[in-house]
Amino acid sequence: MAIAGDQRAVGSIPAARPAGTVLFSADRAAALFAVQIQPAHADDVATAIERLRDRIAQSTSAHAGLRGNVTGEAALDTDNDGGDVDGPLMLTSMAIVAVLLLLTYRSPILWLVPLLAAGMAVMVARGAAYGLAEAGLAVTDPSSAILIVLVFGAATDYALLLLNRYREELARHTDRHEALAEALRRTTPAITASAATVTAGMLCLLVADLAGLRGLGPVAATGVVIALIAMVTLLPAMLACTGRWPLWPRIPTPGNPRGATDHRTWRTVADLVTRRPRLTAALVTTALAVAALGLTGLHTSADPLDKVPPTSDSVAGHQVLARHFPQGVSAPLTVVLPVGTDEATLTAVQEAARTVPNVDKAGPGERLDGHSTLTVELAVPAYGQAAAGTIDDLRHRLDDVRPGILVGGTPAVQLDYRQTTSS
Repeated sequence: MAIAGDQRAVGSIPAARPAGTVLFSADRAAALFAVQIQPAHADDVATAIERLRDRIAQSTSAHAGLRGNVTGEAALDTDNDGGDVDGPLMLTSMAIVAVLLLLTYRSPILWLVPLLAAGMAVMVARGAAYGLAEAGLAVTDPSSAILIVLVFGAATDYALLLLNRYREELARHTDRHEALAEALRRTTPAITASAATVTAGMLCLLVADLAGLRGLGPVAATGVVIALIAMVTLLPAMLACTGRWPLWPRIPTPGNPRGATDHRTWRTVADLVTRRPRLTAALVTTALAVAALGLTGLHTSADPLDKVPPTSDSVAGHQVLARHFPQGVSAPLTVVLPVGTDEATLTAVQEAARTVPNVDKAGPGERLDGHSTLTVELAVPAYGQAAAGTIDDLRHRLDDVRPGILVGGTPAVQLDYRQTTSS
């Protein structure tokens, strides 16, 4: 009775509605009912999941021995959502850059100048990414995060080149404007070449099959170009306005370079490379090859459970389903038939689906925009290798019955994503 009451109460939760009947496991130790989340806005999903969990918690607290969990795709996505990561990511990047600049120049003030310029470059780059998205480019959350790190890294790299040369020129010129002009003249070609190389590499992503990767190319390339422009215009302007004092306490002047022109460590490295180029190349290549050996043990997973904290409610619910129900019940496949498919063909497709190895169940689903559908549950873990082979077999078998049939659902989407990225 409590379970039936919970199912009826779902109807009062905005964006949620019960779907189907309550299903009991073969051992009668667990029950399952499905809830469809139909939000008007993406943020409504998390709200609906939270209210569902509150309702289940109220019910279980009133009935001794009864425990409830909310799991499934929407719940897993909610538990995996760490919120807005762009803000913390930007702060982390700024902290790393600040530490690097402090260690490099040992000035309590100088690090603020390139950090401010890099921060401005990031904000402009994010605005440009928004413009690209409005123009129809696929800009994803990972693209936004990568953009922040890439622009901060590139801007810092370019700033280090300019600042180092600027310190050297300050030891040779009394007028800081002359020193800055000479530093800019000598470093701009190297900075531009570096930016051009990275930009060209990023634009190679335009040939990627995945829309998210195709969109990342122009977004990242635009960010690098903005970092370049900021470091050869904004940063020099800020240095010209502030003068020599931000370099305190090691302010180089003609006759007192304060270490600006003394690079003993790097001179030693350069001498070693020029004297023994083959040995140096062999040692560095060997070190890189050893470091790359870790990739041989790289393991990637399409299972959403691997991306969710193991103590979350959705993982606990999934474990209950795995113990008491068929493997594929928590992540079914959706088979979409072409518009106009008759009942005889639908029945034939359903029977063909049931004959595919590792398919536990196949039955009619809801109509979607005029399309008949089937819901297919697997008898194996939905994101493992056995499921991948089953999905491929299912697609070939159903295509023989009726061309144009589509096999979707989260396991199929993850399989397509994995196959596309590895091809």
